Amino acid sequence: MGCTTLGFKDHPGATASRAIWPRMVWPLELLVAVAGDLCYEVVQAAAPSNPSGALGHARAIRSLEPRPVVEAEGLLNHALNGHAMLASLAGYYYVGLHLTITGAVLAWLWLRRPGLYARARTVLFSVSLGALAVFWILPVAPPRLAVPGMVDTLLSRHVLGAAAPGSAHGLVNEYAAFPSLHMAWAAWCAWALSGALSGRSRRLVWLYPALTSVVVVATGNHYVLDVLAGLAGLWVAVLAVDGQGRRKVTSRSTPATTTLVRAGTVRATTFPARRTRNRGATSRNASSGLGASNTTRSAGPSTRMP
Repeated sequence: MGCTTLGFKDHPGATASRAIWPRMVWPLELLVAVAGDLCYEVVQAAAPSNPSGALGHARAIRSLEPRPVVEAEGLLNHALNGHAMLASLAGYYYVGLHLTITGAVLAWLWLRRPGLYARARTVLFSVSLGALAVFWILPVAPPRLAVPGMVDTLLSRHVLGAAAPGSAHGLVNEYAAFPSLHMAWAAWCAWALSGALSGRSRRLVWLYPALTSVVVVATGNHYVLDVLAGLAGLWVAVLAVDGQGRRKVTSRSTPATTTLVRAGTVRATTFPARRTRNRGATSRNASSGLGASNTTRSAGPSTRMP
């Protein structure tokens, strides 16, 4: 998902999306963002909790991963938890940064890139709602609850806000591993910033989702397949938002030729004659044409001044 293919500046759907989902005044935008987050958390917590089904889905997902990937997940988890300070940092990274950085990027777009905000906001809401639907239909237990020997970094390091296995409390869904919304939001931040920035900084922002992918796997919260599903969800959301915007704009607009004619902007265009190798023939043709023109003018009725 390169920044030129799905970036703001290079994708034709950006203009259509801004026309269909315009930016509202900031109190309404803030109200919609807060209400959307609360509704998301409530619906996520109310999702059907079936440990046996979630564990079965987790085994199915893990069976789809190649053996080297499965082994790498375990090695990464134990390597991280072998260093107490690093494990604590990764735990707080997982718990806190996805909301903080996503909200900060959204606010920055509103303030500094208002022309890009509407499309980015709509894509973020779309990928979040899509993930919520999958959480409801397909609950999946994370590796820390489904894989024997996997260390739960959040619990072992007593990270603030972590829920105990099997005893979800508050607005927490223990079986929402697939897709990784942490990964989808991190990739959204990089996607949005890469289209809003220029130079080397538009490439450096992709370090954030790269680091996030390592953290979510190393802490035992997601499989590698969950990470890939989060990226795929963002890609589908971008295509859906841009495609819907283009369809609505096309259906509401008038044909380009009609608009130009009505506006009186169509002008006759004279193209230069092609050069030919036989310059004599060209000269004769021009002379004969000139003579025909003179003959035509002289053939008309003569008008004498009184």
